[in-house]
Order: sequence, then C-alpha cells, then structure tokens
Amino acid sequence: MNYAYGKPSEKQQRNCPTCGFIFTNNGSFCPECGAKRVCSDEQAPIKKDKYKSKNRKTTLIIGLCIVLCIISYFIFQTIIKPAVTYNNAMSLIEDQQYKAAIDQLNELGDYKDSEEKQAKYQLLLINQASVGDVVTFGSYNQDKIKYNLNELIEWRVVTKEGDKVLLLSNSSLDRQPYNNTSSDTTWETCSLRLWLNDIFLNSAFSTEQQSLIAMSNLTNANNPKYATNGGNNTQDKVFVLSVVEVEKYSLYTKDWTPSSGSNGWRLRTPGKYGSYAATVYNYDEYIDYFEYSSTTEPYPIRPAIWVYMNANV
Repeated sequence: MNYAYGKPSEKQQRNCPTCGFIFTNNGSFCPECGAKRVCSDEQAPIKKDKYKSKNRKTTLIIGLCIVLCIISYFIFQTIIKPAVTYNNAMSLIEDQQYKAAIDQLNELGDYKDSEEKQAKYQLLLINQASVGDVVTFGSYNQDKIKYNLNELIEWRVVTKEGDKVLLLSNSSLDRQPYNNTSSDTTWETCSLRLWLNDIFLNSAFSTEQQSLIAMSNLTNANNPKYATNGGNNTQDKVFVLSVVEVEKYSLYTKDWTPSSGSNGWRLRTPGKYGSYAATVYNYDEYIDYFEYSSTTEPYPIRPAIWVYMNANV
C-alpha cells in the first residue's frame, strides 16, 4: 500500500474512531470527517475506563439482586409464611381438625396468639382422651439437632383424678444425670429436680402451658427394698416417677417408646445407697431397686406432670 503522507506510526490509529476511514498517512485529522486522530496509547485508557465502568455497573446490579433476594426471603419467612400458616391453622380449627391445627401452631412459636391457641386446643384433646391414650402438650428439641424446630411432646395419660390428669412422657426426652456429684443425695437436693423445674420447664412449655401445670405435692418415700432415705417431700411442677408410682400405674408405664440407645429410664427413688437412684429397665419393665450405676451418669428421663383439666386458657 502506498502512503501519500508517510506510513502511519504503530501508535497512531489505523481507523477513524468516528467514520471508520482507513488512514493512509500520519496526519492528525481524518480527511473524510475531520475527527481528531489519537494515538493507540492515548485510546487505551479510554477503553480501560469503559471496561471498568461496565464492570462496576455489573457488580452493582448483581449486588442489588442479592440484597433484593435476601429482603424477599426475609419478608417471606417473617411475614408471608407465618400469616399463611396461621390462616391454615384457623381453618383447621373451624373444621375441628385440632391435631393438625396444633401442628401448624407449633411451627409458629409466639406468632400472634399461637401459643395461647395451642395450649387451649391441646387441653381440649387432653380432656377428651381416655386413660392410656397418647396426647401432645408442649414441645421440646428431642432429636438434639441445633436450630431444629422443637417437636411436640407426646404424653401417655396415666390417670385422671378430680380436676387433674397425670401425664408421663411417651418416650425419654433427654439424658440427664440424677445428680452432678457422686455424693449421697435425695430427690429434694438432686440436680435433676432443678433441671426439670427450670431449664426443661421453660424450654418445653409456653407461659400459657405452664399455667395449666399443677404444683404437685410429691411423697418421696424410702427405697422399699433397702430402706434408703428418700428425703423430704417436695412440691414440683415437673418430676420423674417414684418406685411406688411405677408399681401403681405399671399397666400404662410399660407401653412406651424407648429412645435410641437407651436401656431404661430413671426414677426419683434412691437406690441401695444414697449415691444411687432406682431405674426401670426396658425388658419386662423390671424395676432395679439397687441400681449400681452412678447418679452422675446421664440417663434417659421421662418427665411427668399433673395438668389441670378445667383451667381457662
């Protein structure tokens, strides 16, 4: 190719940025449109700036999309989903499908009056139940998976006396030591009693449900076989059964669901020594009055409660 005014330098543009004319010389202006001709090293920063600007816009758009997704998810989880679940529960109550409604209300936690309604309809089903039936009341994290929804607690209706009903958990709900130390103790002073009436009580039951649980006057008799001191009588909302109570209600305590890996459940009656505690074993519901294992060993716990049947929620 012949260049009328000299061959264009390597740094100069070969094409006009405005009209696309192919330069055949090293002049400073385009002979077709008069646009200024720039060197390639002057044009590079312009192109880089354009790329940077485009990248910033793309990043901004992606960031806004992520923020909108997070906000949408938050709105769905905290406003839309609870409202839909609550409305479903109310519809189930209108259709008298109380068990299904209780499941829905349990998912809602303290949303609106969900806890109050859950307590109300759980009490209704407890009143309708017969001795030996299984009912739900309260909820507790029984699978021990952190952040999981608390599962409804299933209880065996053991007996009805006057305006109260005795409920025994249908399975062991936790593993706890009878006492934190291996020294002699009684039900009155053991750590299990404190755990049941503090941590467990407040974890498993709402304020409305706690108001339905009676304060029970417990007789803590001596071990019937070894005469080990049972300690003072106590008043408790939550407790574990005694040897005397297991023998009295044995027809219904046998029918239970053992937890994985458990071989029995703890009683509040002392064992042969003050540092032991009596236990019920799975096979034939055999009562071990001796129970040689230390009270500090975590053991399956089946809580029991007396619930007022005629209370107002």
